[in-house]
Amino acid sequence: MIIYYKYRIPFSDPFTNANKTYNFREGILFRYVNDNIDIVSEAAPLPGFSDENLATVENVFSNSRADTNEFLNHVSSVKTALQFFRDNHFPPSVSFALSCIALDLIGVRNAKELDQLKLSHASKNLTINSVVGRLENDGDIQLIKKHYQSGYRTIKLKITSHNQRLPQFIKYASDRFPGLKFRIDANQSWPVESVADLLESFKGLPVEYCEEPCRFETLEQISQINEHSPVPIALDESIGNIHQLKEILRTGPVKFVILKPTLLGNLFELIETFSNENTHNIKRICTTAFESGVGRTSVCKLAAVIGSDDMAHGLSTGTLFTTDLADSFEIRNGSMKVNNDSRWCSLFSKCNPEFLNVIDI
Repeated sequence: MIIYYKYRIPFSDPFTNANKTYNFREGILFRYVNDNIDIVSEAAPLPGFSDENLATVENVFSNSRADTNEFLNHVSSVKTALQFFRDNHFPPSVSFALSCIALDLIGVRNAKELDQLKLSHASKNLTINSVVGRLENDGDIQLIKKHYQSGYRTIKLKITSHNQRLPQFIKYASDRFPGLKFRIDANQSWPVESVADLLESFKGLPVEYCEEPCRFETLEQISQINEHSPVPIALDESIGNIHQLKEILRTGPVKFVILKPTLLGNLFELIETFSNENTHNIKRICTTAFESGVGRTSVCKLAAVIGSDDMAHGLSTGTLFTTDLADSFEIRNGSMKVNNDSRWCSLFSKCNPEFLNVIDI
């Protein structure tokens, strides 16, 4: 049996994205109940990034409910799952939610089938980065200090334009807090003709990479800028789907890719991609996209499977909510221990019913 719920959970502080402010995060939970199984996954398009919205998700679930129920009631092989997702062109958030459920069901019905995905269920300690909106004044330095004392050693700076004083602040912060590394996320805001000079201003500083400095036209353009830059380029928004991800992995224009699994979709294909592609020279950083604890649990499990062990991952967005739908893995001293069970979904019994409303799909 399939049951759908819409959720709305409040941000601790209003979140601004794509020139719009949000007080709540909204999404749809997909609950599957059968025999002794009662699990839930999440479909939550991200406003300003996703090409889909909640109405799209509801419509797709409504039109595919019978076929989806039939698939989930019987799926017991990776081959069957892969074929189902090839035959049904679901939007990414729907593919993510359904593939999480399918992975758990195969694990229950025929666990050896998952061996072909080369999954490792060993417990892992994942290093986590923290996020600071900018680095421009004494208050920001105090925030850096707070993160540093909490065990974080990688700080992501989200900026919308280049501040000429930013290199000075990074130098000051890194001198004051030994071992600290920075990531600059420009969100494609820099003029392409200025990118080379702007990147040069960070030469010699502990900047791990610059994420999406400008809007790129081609992979060749990315490769050329990256080749001559003292600061490596990382791609995030330029990876709009799994097909684009595969092309980037094949051509290798950069050495860092940022993966937002809930926006990319089918976990079977994502896992298979990193099992089959020659990706040992490309660092993979997995990040959440403001999902509830239900979605974050799945993303953290995936990070332990396909993320680079020597990189900090962006899995701390749960701290932005005043409360949550379900517990996810706890961050302590700048790291997260992902346990060794094979479950990808959350148990419905662990979800907070206060923020859930059943919807008729």
